[in-house]
Amino acid sequence: MKKLTSEKRFMYICLIILLVFTAICIAPFLLMFAASITDEQTLLKEGYRFWPSSVSFDTYRYLWAKRETIGRAYIISILVTFVGTTINVMITSLFGYPLSRKDFKWRNVFAFIVFFTMLFNGGMTASYIIWTRTFHIKNTIWALLLPNYLMGGMNVLMVRNYYTASIPDSILEAARIDGATEMQIYRKILVPLSKPVMITIALFVVMYVAGMIVFADKGFAKPQMFLNLFVSNAGLLVIACGLTIVMITGGIDISVGSVTALVCMVLADLMENKGVNAYAAVLVALLIGVAFGIVQGFLVAYLDIQPFIVTLAGMFFGRGLTAIISTDMISIKNELFLKWANYRFYMPFGSTSKKGKFIPAYIPPTVVIALIVVILIAVLLKYRKFGRKLYAIGGSRQSALMMGLNVKKTIFNAYVLDGFLAGLGGFLFCLNSCAGFVEQAKGLEMDAISSAVIGGTLLSGGVGTPIGTLFGVLIKGTISSLITTQGTLSSWWTRIILSALLCFFIVIQSVVASMKKKAK
Repeated sequence: MKKLTSEKRFMYICLIILLVFTAICIAPFLLMFAASITDEQTLLKEGYRFWPSSVSFDTYRYLWAKRETIGRAYIISILVTFVGTTINVMITSLFGYPLSRKDFKWRNVFAFIVFFTMLFNGGMTASYIIWTRTFHIKNTIWALLLPNYLMGGMNVLMVRNYYTASIPDSILEAARIDGATEMQIYRKILVPLSKPVMITIALFVVMYVAGMIVFADKGFAKPQMFLNLFVSNAGLLVIACGLTIVMITGGIDISVGSVTALVCMVLADLMENKGVNAYAAVLVALLIGVAFGIVQGFLVAYLDIQPFIVTLAGMFFGRGLTAIISTDMISIKNELFLKWANYRFYMPFGSTSKKGKFIPAYIPPTVVIALIVVILIAVLLKYRKFGRKLYAIGGSRQSALMMGLNVKKTIFNAYVLDGFLAGLGGFLFCLNSCAGFVEQAKGLEMDAISSAVIGGTLLSGGVGTPIGTLFGVLIKGTISSLITTQGTLSSWWTRIILSALLCFFIVIQSVVASMKKKAK
């Protein structure tokens, strides 16, 4: 009876917390509604209040008077967003599927065509002439749909890699033996298995294209703006891939932000205060990440301590070591390190300035390293025994033990690899900042976890891909870019929106998991 009482008490506490959280979420909307029924002069004089002293419905009278124009604008916006995103996801998925099939004779040819269009294009003027004079879509709704939503070459290649890395060939072969056609395989196997990444891609497309339309005058549609998503988040991408590996096993690592700060501080201290050359400093930084991985992996795998507790201790330990080295910011002035940081790989495409000068887009070495890591981790998870062991352990640790897998060793190796990637990500992060300080990378662990979850990685383990994590990082970067370009919102809105998306995807995961249980 006491147990029942304590359970009820706990449920009431949880309910109160949820109600408070709900009230906090609803409060901005109530304030907005109160402002909409406040007289304009009163609003200017007294500011925003939940209970207006002077009520006026002039705003709603104006909206009613302009109902046809406003209604048409909303209908077009909703239609373009829904139809355009649907078209994009369908074409991307349909194009990516045959490119992932090894028995498709022309797959390399079509993959080259897609890749070529990513590197070379005729620019804005040529595109405008093609769409208006050849396809005659000027001043039609298709002008909003086709150029922006039709298809993205990078998305096609990412979906192809997702199919290749995540869908076992044995499933497709079994379906083919059972007499399934290619369309049946795509519709009944590929589409259901790829729902998480499709939702992520759709969300990314909607957000980025909305930014291209709304902030076109601020350069959001320029190729460099898109590449900046990779430039700003190269370190986060590598760290998120490491977290994806750990989360596939059902674990977690919240120390990666502190490891990143420690790596940056050690790099800065060694090169500026100790006179160590850049190569030796980078080696030490990577070893720091590996050391964290070894210690935390041993505690989690062999001593069976909860990953959250272990990595929480690692988070405090790493941040404390960073403060011990220096409480002041150390700027890196090492010539070789700055040469690495400032090096650019220029692309054959770009944008044109107002004076007609061509400005090529570029990416630094950090982006190249991050993309190589994504590819290597995707290959590791798909084609190596270690990757298959990770999924088996995350799916059911008891079943993995019964299969004869060395569960403890595999989990230990997962944390060691995660630690190495945290050290590497910290190095890439330092190449962007060229400095080390105590508060650096604060909250990075939450960014990495949310990117992995938004990309389709289950917190319970057994499901996840680096390709999905890549799109999760791109969504985070797009949110940051939209808020920065908008100019008036606080940077904290990035975390607020990201946390809302995280909750949304966790709910989706719970619903999908419960549906699977009912199906069984």
